[in-house]
Amino acid sequence: MTTLIVHPAVWLLMFVSILLAGLTGLCVGIPGRSRIKSTLKWCCIMWISLLLSVMVLSTCEVNEMPIPQGVLIFNLIVFQILILSFIDFFYAIAEKEKGLHFRVCQLITTVSIFIHIFVDYFHDFYGPGRLLLPAVNQLIGWGGGLVLLVVSYRNAKPNSTRRKRIMLVFGWFFLNIFCIWLPIQVMGEALGIVDDKILLFGYIQTFGGISFTLAYSLVLLRYNLVKVELDQVGEGIFRDIDSPILLLSKQNAILRSNPKADDVFELNDLMKQPEENRFINVLLPDYKENQSNFDLKVGTKTGQREFECTHSKVYQQDEVLGSILIFHDVT
Repeated sequence: MTTLIVHPAVWLLMFVSILLAGLTGLCVGIPGRSRIKSTLKWCCIMWISLLLSVMVLSTCEVNEMPIPQGVLIFNLIVFQILILSFIDFFYAIAEKEKGLHFRVCQLITTVSIFIHIFVDYFHDFYGPGRLLLPAVNQLIGWGGGLVLLVVSYRNAKPNSTRRKRIMLVFGWFFLNIFCIWLPIQVMGEALGIVDDKILLFGYIQTFGGISFTLAYSLVLLRYNLVKVELDQVGEGIFRDIDSPILLLSKQNAILRSNPKADDVFELNDLMKQPEENRFINVLLPDYKENQSNFDLKVGTKTGQREFECTHSKVYQQDEVLGSILIFHDVT
């Protein structure tokens, strides 16, 4: 009977995987939809996938079993996607659209995976050649992402929620580099205290996973820095108030209308348009953006009507999510 030997690092990586799975469940359970929440969830999923792949590799190695080529390819692909997921997370934290920097990282990822699959020299799991492009991808990705966060931090208002989010990411990143990765790597490998690369990887991932899970669990449960989308705010208002209501984005595009507004206004054709084309001025040519109370004459399904309008901004903590426009018929 053959006994399967389990590498000690497997238990460490399994522990981190359970922590990240719990954080993913917590993230999914938090109400609201947001880009930050979505990217955080995918970071956790890719991280868990990488840890599972390394568990398989370490088990094969310690038992002197041949490593399946598919596992090696899966490991590289997941590692590269994990980098892209974290860069995407940086962009979400900074509230910026993914531009040239992100596309360059995507290109390097694609080239790296292509070379790994089709060039035999890159098949060696520990080969320096195979790690060259992923290393370049990390340098460009992390470096560009940090520059983006620095610029966004400087442009954000003092003591704002946006600054808190950026400082949180910075704090965790530098904690992992200077308090976890460098000390363990230097003491373990350079000083020869730990000569097992898989075990060294397990130690780094354990401390990194614990710090990451604790930081973002605290954020999700206490500080609510995962932004809620505007159409998730005040659901009861839409169901209960018998007045036309429109939710507007920060760019004055119509995000949503309540049933009463659908009954009063001709909105079908307008709401079929992409969000960037659903400007409130199309429905209300005389819309007064900078006034909180104003009167308007508006064409409705039953003819011309006069409304007294109330326009208010909607906040989450100190951030403007958009605005709400309520109509009172005073015809």
